[in-house]
Amino acid sequence: MAKELPRATVKRILKANLAGKKIGNKAVEHCIDYIEEVIADIGFELNRLADHENRNIIREKDMLFVLESE
Repeated sequence: MAKELPRATVKRILKANLAGKKIGNKAVEHCIDYIEEVIADIGFELNRLADHENRNIIREKDMLFVLESE
């Protein structure tokens, strides 16, 4: 799967919580892989909810339900 999340953005978010420590590029790549997998799982669950209700639109209530279920 091609990486979609920008490495610089993920690195900046991680560094904001590292108390001045550095983070290697491979560590950032592993984080991106994990985050993209989580997003894909959320998308799968959102799709199931919309299909169950015969809808083509994902609503806020769907997202909140999935996020609270995780």
